[in-house]
Amino acid sequence: MRARLAGGAGVAAAWIVVAATQPHRDSWRQAVLAAEDARAPRAEDLDTIRRAAREADDATRAAAVRALGRLERPDLLDDILPFLASPAPRVRAEAANAVGQAVATESGAPVDRARALLVGRLQAEREASVRGVICETLGRRAITEFNYRFNDQRDAHIFVGVQLDGGAAEKEALVGLLRERGYPVLDMSGNEMAKLHVRHMVGGHAPRVEHEILYRFEFPERPGALLHFLTRMGARWNISLFHYRNHGADYGRVLVGIQVPAEERHPFEQFLEALGYPYWDESDNPAYGLFLA
Repeated sequence: MRARLAGGAGVAAAWIVVAATQPHRDSWRQAVLAAEDARAPRAEDLDTIRRAAREADDATRAAAVRALGRLERPDLLDDILPFLASPAPRVRAEAANAVGQAVATESGAPVDRARALLVGRLQAEREASVRGVICETLGRRAITEFNYRFNDQRDAHIFVGVQLDGGAAEKEALVGLLRERGYPVLDMSGNEMAKLHVRHMVGGHAPRVEHEILYRFEFPERPGALLHFLTRMGARWNISLFHYRNHGADYGRVLVGIQVPAEERHPFEQFLEALGYPYWDESDNPAYGLFLA
């Protein structure tokens, strides 16, 4: 009887501890979410997130690290970086993602520093799930070239140039990640004919493409600009032509062919306005008719 009574008391005590701890954790997470949603305009908001990052439980720390990244402030990198070495895989994964988010709207030195740190962490990381997040974060690379022309309904062949700062290790990680996702990859980094000639020749007539319209855009030269465009478009309209090359300016010049039936022109025009990039309709350009249509 005493053993049963002790067991019952032990269970009751355990439930009391949980009941007392859970509201504490929830209050921290709610405070973090509130500070994040407000973009942490005050010093005390940022202090709330930093204090939550020092909490004992992994879930609270992970939420706080995630919030630091979502503020998209490169000056918070030093707050995030220690969590790349956290004992908890979920915290390390959030830290890797947060590093990318912190410099998402930046270019130059902050991005180079973040990329170098993630490449270094990738070489040391043994947890597969965390390695995947690091690779995805490194995937927010600057695209230096992106050329495509519709050929058939089954396969799309895309000539892509990607800025790499981590040398062969980063390239191998990127190629491996693409292949794991089911994308065949042919590395043409050392193919002189492809780099000197073929890169300029991707395109040509596509007589089987219906309802194609041609637009010229100016994209800001920063990682994620192309993803922003594709995400906003979604799967509603098919891209039948894409031509982009980095010329070292603040804005990249992009030529895009999109299949938009006449009855969908109004929603497409709404998409253009919501996109926020300067654009020009080139569908009546004689060069398009002669060499691309």
